[in-house]
Formats: sequence, C-alpha cells, structure tokens
Amino acid sequence: SSPMMNPPAATRQTAEAKKRETGAAAGPYSPGTTFTLSISRSEEEPIGLDIDLIDSVSAVLVDIKEGAVRAWNERYPERALKLNDRVIEINGVRDDANSMVAKLKADSTWTLTVQRPSEFTVSLSRADAPSLGMDLRYAPNGNTLMITQVGAGPMQDWNMLHPDKAVRRHDRIIQLN
Repeated sequence: SSPMMNPPAATRQTAEAKKRETGAAAGPYSPGTTFTLSISRSEEEPIGLDIDLIDSVSAVLVDIKEGAVRAWNERYPERALKLNDRVIEINGVRDDANSMVAKLKADSTWTLTVQRPSEFTVSLSRADAPSLGMDLRYAPNGNTLMITQVGAGPMQDWNMLHPDKAVRRHDRIIQLN
C-alpha cells in the first residue's frame, strides 16, 4: 500500500468528507483545502524554497530553507507552508511553473494560492498484470513520484472500486512499501 497525495478535485471531496465525519468544517489550512497567502521579503533575502516543477503547472514544496518562507512560517505558524504543499498561482500567474518561479525571483511581495494535499493509502497487487497501469515521473530534487497517466491495470481497477479515493494525473506517491 502507498500513501498518495491528491490535488484539485479529490482534495475538495476530502474537506467535505471531513466536515461530514466531524460535524465541523475543516480549517482553512487543513489537508484538502486551497488557500491564499501574502508573503513579503527584502530584496537581499533569499526565497528559501526547493521546489519540484515536474508537472510544469505548479510548484510542489520539497524543502523550506533559510529565507522569506521560513521567516513567514515562524511568524505565522497557523498559516505555515508545509512540505508537499502545491503552489498553483503566484501574483496572478498560473498554469506555467517556470513563469511562476520567475515571479518568485523578480517580485518582493507574493500572493500565493496553495493547495494543501490530502493523503490516503492505496493497496495494489500487480499479480500477473504486465504493469500497475500508471506512468510516473520524478524530479531529481523531489521526494515524490508524480503520476502522469492512469491506464489499464490494477490502478484503474482500484479507481473503479474506490471512486472517493481515485488516483488521477498529477497525484503524488509519497511512500511505497
């Protein structure tokens, strides 16, 4: 079994499910939510992020180092950015990871739209299938595997049996056994 991180559609389902389970709404920075932050830095202060850009449309946080983001996290721990958060927009730029990074480098104040991933476990058995039925990519500096495609095989079978935990393109595998 492998814990998965699931962005957009399924993350909203997770927040709704948490509300149903607990009787209360999930917090604004809970797993499965999308939120916006504004962070400022001085011109000489480093950004302080290692990011994974392999999906080419977002920036997944791989490491938070000394710099503006760590300083923000220390000032606002209840709104802190976390490893594996997915930045989907920076100062109005979205759907182009390289342009988003250029904004981080050029601007000293950032408005970030962030998706906080939800995690779930998937249990697959390859048995005699030729593959698990998914294509994967990874970033050399990353700590996850990104699913680029789900096709015929045990993963597609899992999705049909577990639509509430369906694995989709751009989901991330964070652990394998």
